[in-house]
Amino acid sequence: MMCGEKWLETGNPFVEGDMSESQIEWLKAENSRLTKENEQLMKDVHRIDSARQAAVNQCAAMAERIDELESVVCGGAIGERGDACMSFDGVFNQNLHTRR
Repeated sequence: MMCGEKWLETGNPFVEGDMSESQIEWLKAENSRLTKENEQLMKDVHRIDSARQAAVNQCAAMAERIDELESVVCGGAIGERGDACMSFDGVFNQNLHTRR
């Protein structure tokens, strides 16, 4: 009888008394090895997901900063020299005109 036939017939691929002690020990060792490998893989998944989330957060922060810079540049805060004119530039230009 083939393993697949045993499985269909009994619901278990191994019929009682069909496995030797060495096969059972090997299966236990293999189960332990695969369990450890699975645990390590899950740790890797969590580490990679954390790195992904950090990158998403950094992109969001950069997008906000880009929006801020665009509002400064496109909001008319460009002076005659082509520099971004903040309040200091406006005060500086005012003082030049009043001193003349």
